[in-house]
Amino acid sequence: MKYFVLLVTTFFLINFNSHAQIQPGYKLEFGVNTGKTTINSGGEVAGFDIRLEKGFSNRLSATLTAGYIRNFNNRPIVQQDHWVYTGTRDVIPVKAGLKFFVQDDIYVGGEAGVGLGLAHGTNSFLYSPSVGYAFKNGLDVSLKYEGFSRNTIANDLSLRLAYGINLDKRYARKETAQTDSWQLGIGLISGTTNSHDAVLGTEVDLYRPLTGNLEATASLGVFHIFDAYRSVITNKQTAGQTLIPAMAGLRLFAGNKFYLAGEAGAAFDTHGKAQFAWAPSAGLAFGSGLDLSLKYAGFNGNQIQDFMALKIGYHFKL
Repeated sequence: MKYFVLLVTTFFLINFNSHAQIQPGYKLEFGVNTGKTTINSGGEVAGFDIRLEKGFSNRLSATLTAGYIRNFNNRPIVQQDHWVYTGTRDVIPVKAGLKFFVQDDIYVGGEAGVGLGLAHGTNSFLYSPSVGYAFKNGLDVSLKYEGFSRNTIANDLSLRLAYGINLDKRYARKETAQTDSWQLGIGLISGTTNSHDAVLGTEVDLYRPLTGNLEATASLGVFHIFDAYRSVITNKQTAGQTLIPAMAGLRLFAGNKFYLAGEAGAAFDTHGKAQFAWAPSAGLAFGSGLDLSLKYAGFNGNQIQDFMALKIGYHFKL
């Protein structure tokens, strides 16, 4: 870690007076990364991510990143209470941060957020400094460190290779009669939790266009998680649980159909307890009204399991 900080500092001091040639606006990046953990046995890690970048000036931009990381470290598992902890082996990172260009193409960055562990109880605060080189043709190469406040076995140093597209007028959403009015959506959702339990539910969504590419969203759903908890000691199963999430957020279109979305709010379980909930998603919204998306629903606490699901919906103008 100290060598990484030294490298970033050197880049910054040498190039402080240079000016980056980035343009204000939105950019969408698709990246893959591979590296090694930095603690103990040094297992390999690999993953992919999608990043939305917003340029504020010719030197500064903000980033929002979500993806998947697989840790191949074969350390022994640790048992605590009634749950088996394997370390943060499979993680869905959701991060926000800044990129500062110290030269035309060289930048330093920093992100922070949450690492959603797919093993029960392994969610963790996540921070990620980086240094990279952004080519004018859209290619982006960077070296990044990811640190976890919990289950530090997963801390890693990785090389990231990405390609970005500018979301300018060429990729702008086409204007239609529906883009200036409220829309209502109804969807069916089916998926699986971290422990491979089935999830089935329905959701009602409300959309309000803000610009040609950006919409405000609000949703109310009812889901049932079958056999939600399973004890590793007694091997007993529960009958499952029903939850009602209410959330609001934003949906950004990169083109006429493809979009990225994120929502946050509260989820109420069958016992009336509320937990903070968040749900990033990506999908396709067709002019016919059909809406297909893949979403991840995360919950802050142990009462409700996180799940990944496919959503099939239909939206229409109010």
